[in-house]
Amino acid sequence: MSAPIPLRRDFDASQLRSLARRTNDGPQARRLLALAAIYDGATRTEAAKIGGHRASDHPGLGVALQRPRA
Repeated sequence: MSAPIPLRRDFDASQLRSLARRTNDGPQARRLLALAAIYDGATRTEAAKIGGHRASDHPGLGVALQRPRA
């Protein structure tokens, strides 16, 4: 797994939520809310759900992550 990217220190969760409320772009708002959740300590999986990502969005990835059958 790669190293985590550090969060910016000039933003916090409340600022990102405020930006999400003001945007007229739905996907951008979801991305901002996902980042806000990460700032609040959410997992990557939780943030991905907030951001609107589903396993069905990336069908090849689901196949790659399945356990090999013994």
